[in-house]
Amino acid sequence: MNDDPVRVLLADDDPLLRTSMSRLLQRCPDIDLVAAVADGAQALHALADHPVDVALLDADMPVLDGAAATARIRTAHPQVRVVILTAFKHDDFLPRAMAAGAIGFLTKDTPIEDLIALIHRAHAGETVLSPRPTAMVLDSYRTHATQRESEAHFLAAVDTLPPHLRDVLALLADATPTPTIATRLHLSEATARTYIKQVLHHTNCTTRTELVVHAARVDLDAE
Repeated sequence: MNDDPVRVLLADDDPLLRTSMSRLLQRCPDIDLVAAVADGAQALHALADHPVDVALLDADMPVLDGAAATARIRTAHPQVRVVILTAFKHDDFLPRAMAAGAIGFLTKDTPIEDLIALIHRAHAGETVLSPRPTAMVLDSYRTHATQRESEAHFLAAVDTLPPHLRDVLALLADATPTPTIATRLHLSEATARTYIKQVLHHTNCTTRTELVVHAARVDLDAE
């Protein structure tokens, strides 16, 4: 068993919170606070200079917010576990940070004793969530499941779409203009318009906007 302290990086643009949390972490013998910085860009610079096990990132930071910083960290330093510290002012932040590779979401009022235990669990590879993020994950799952059920006919149409129309569908779902679709798929604009009409007919969509809405509801990119 490795008894070495967990090497932690803290990034938060609130100087008072950053200072107070740094002091609390520095008092813990099983935590090695290697850097405390004010934004996501500074976190990346610190990671280039210090080996880090767990990065604690504020959700709302200047330059690079928590989600953007997470994505950069997971690309450049995949061994680092990223845990987001948040006041949850923006409920849409959670799915963005999850997609970026964050392993945990903790509210800033988490008691220090609990925070230390959760840092160790994150270091071990566990997903760590405070009660509110847990509820948000469950709500997101329920909403997504409900949307997918209501979109069953659209999904069935997508599954039976002829192969030559699948790339057209993907570009339509991103609201790509017809000339761009033609260029990317090496088609004439007339052929592209014909294919677009076939996709709309096959998916029972009367407009391109309707198709984009359906695709967004079922998260077509994840299919």
